[in-house]
Amino acid sequence: MYEVKQFKLISGEEIVCEVVEWAQEGDDQLIVRNAMQIENRYWEEEITYLFHPWMLYIENPLELIVMSSNHVLALTNPSPHLLSQYKEAVYDMNETSDFREVYAQNKLAKELEDFEENVVKKLKSIARVNDSDKSNVIQFPTNSIH
Repeated sequence: MYEVKQFKLISGEEIVCEVVEWAQEGDDQLIVRNAMQIENRYWEEEITYLFHPWMLYIENPLELIVMSSNHVLALTNPSPHLLSQYKEAVYDMNETSDFREVYAQNKLAKELEDFEENVVKKLKSIARVNDSDKSNVIQFPTNSIH
């Protein structure tokens, strides 16, 4: 597992993520994964916090995000409680990613199956028309060809 860090960005967003690669000298790009944004919500006069993917549909741990270190205002190690909540949120996010992938593959397989059925029906329909209707065939006179 990579280092998990908590970032406060100049946009005001606060994220927790695994840092895959730190910015090198002369380069401002960080590579991160499993980036979760911390959002606060008011619920019955209490503030609650929740995680959601920082970038929509980037939910798979194999998907990497390149971010600019110039946009980082502050950086810290997350508290043990926050780290525990983050790990649960990442697990749920990755499960959602797996579900979406299986759903998308099944949907694509069904669409391809339906497409194949339609093509076969059309080809059979064309074959029946060609077998029964010879009116589109032009007969050439045999004595005019040299």
